[in-house]
Parts: sequence; structure tokens; C-alpha cells
Amino acid sequence: MKKLILLAGAATLAACSANDSAYDDEEAVDETAMEDTAMEEAALAPDGGPIAGTYEVTPEEGDAWTTAIAADGSYTTTYADGTVETGTMAMQDEMTACFDNAADEEGPMCSESSIGEDGAWTATGERGTVTVARVEG
Repeated sequence: MKKLILLAGAATLAACSANDSAYDDEEAVDETAMEDTAMEEAALAPDGGPIAGTYEVTPEEGDAWTTAIAADGSYTTTYADGTVETGTMAMQDEMTACFDNAADEEGPMCSESSIGEDGAWTATGERGTVTVARVEG
């Protein structure tokens, strides 16, 4: 009889441990889903649209240029004089975009964006402030 009670107790503990493991697995899945959701949310451009698209970028001084960003994060910028720059870009957070020019070894150049009360999208980085307008996408 004592052996039966011990076996029943051991079986109960084993069942509880298995349930704890199942809860741990569920929590891990929930955390992964939340991280995936956060990454998807972070994958939006500061204007709330998808990052992929074509943008007209106008500096405070000088000529505007066009930047096309593909869904894979690659970009092509065409300047007013015809110069073309390619590289990759990524959103560091929902308002900070980092562009890494493939032709140099400087590393990514990041800019902090803001949306004004009038809806104007500006980005400020090491090279100054620009106004950004979505053309396509």
C-alpha cells in the first residue's frame, strides 16, 4: 500500500512537471510571437506606411533626390546630377532609419525622423535635415 501511495505521488509530480514544461513552451511561443509582431511594427516607415517604396528627399539647400527602397531592405538613390548610390537600409526603431552605402566602408548613416503637425516628414542626421515625401508604395 505504501508503495502504491509513493508511486501515485511520483506520478502526480511527474504530471505537474510535464504541465509546467507545456506552460513554458506556450510562454516561449507567446514571447516569440510578440517579438515577431514588434519587428513587423518596427518595419513601418515613419509615415506609417511600408518601408518599401519610392521617396523624394529634399535637403534644406541643394537639389532633391529620389530613393527607392525594396522590400528586402536594399536601396537605390538617384541624385539630381545622375549619380547613383546603392546599399542597404534598416529601421533602428520606428523613427530612426539607417542607410549603409555599399560603396564605402564608413558604416551606416542614421537619421532621426519626425512628423510635424502639418504632416511634413523630416529626417535629421549627420548631413543635415531633409524633407521626405513618399512618391510610391
